[in-house]
Amino acid sequence: MARRSSGAPAPRLPPWALIAIALVAIIGLALSQRDRLGGGGGGGDGGASHERLPHPHAPAPPLPAPPPPPPGDRAAPPTPPASRLDVAGIGDADERAAIVAIARAIDRGGPFAYRKDGVVFENREHRLAAQPRGHWREYTVPTPGESDRGARRIIAGKDGELFYTRDHYRTFHRIRGPTPRTRTR
Repeated sequence: MARRSSGAPAPRLPPWALIAIALVAIIGLALSQRDRLGGGGGGGDGGASHERLPHPHAPAPPLPAPPPPPPGDRAAPPTPPASRLDVAGIGDADERAAIVAIARAIDRGGPFAYRKDGVVFENREHRLAAQPRGHWREYTVPTPGESDRGARRIIAGKDGELFYTRDHYRTFHRIRGPTPRTRTR
């Protein structure tokens, strides 16, 4: 590594570096002027017109409710809440709780733990009613002690019906019927 003598010229900066330095200086100057003048609010009182920011741990104000849909819009009826599930035939309380949790996630649209949750169930076994492709979707119900998805699934239909299988599609238990459709004129 060669040493420079004190009389050697300093290395030249590339033009883009000079422009970047100038921009940083201009932005810094503009920000300091804005702060000195009270945040653009005028008054020149040294910052007395600044808004007070909320404490970082203060609860956020509630969001306003979304406006109701216009009378002409026909939104799909909501699916019934998961509390209307018929899981009385499931003997294990932990299994019932897992079924209810996944059914609630289905009603909310997620999130789901497994990448394949929500894929089309093809009904190859023909144990559910024949429907067009895409009517049935499958979701994993976690199985304790399994390192993979296990055998438990909820199959959801487009009409809100839910079926549960604990033996990977050999048997199904209807845990919710289809959602009644509202009549529209």
